[in-house]
Amino acid sequence: MALMIVVDRAAWNDALAELRSYQGPEMERRLKFATQAGARSLIGPLKAAAPYRRGSLRASTKVVQVRAAGKWIGYRARVGGKGARHANMVIGGTKPHRIYGGVGEPLGLPFGPRMMVHHPGSRPNPYVARVGGREQDRVLRAMAM
Repeated sequence: MALMIVVDRAAWNDALAELRSYQGPEMERRLKFATQAGARSLIGPLKAAAPYRRGSLRASTKVVQVRAAGKWIGYRARVGGKGARHANMVIGGTKPHRIYGGVGEPLGLPFGPRMMVHHPGSRPNPYVARVGGREQDRVLRAMAM
């Protein structure tokens, strides 16, 4: 059985406001630990599933805080960021395109310098979605503790 949870930001903020009105700071603390536990439970499987070439996708997989309007609202597992800005291209793939060198600076390639090359594109590798679907029960169990 699959479970899909879809929450828009307005509904999430309304739900948080209602929960805070019932429990105050204690509920906020519980939400913090629950979202952090859920995000942490994904780190190992995400790193294991990341395609390995230089290791930058694995190294960039971290738990980060989520903020909205300057306020903390939870944690999430993040792939990409500094050192792995290409994550979206690996996950979503690319169309064939041209890559240009800088002004007066050719691209340094193994077969010699070139001012422009044709990249054939790449197939998408949606490993993050696969891991998320596969590990959903584990994340929910981690959040419930």
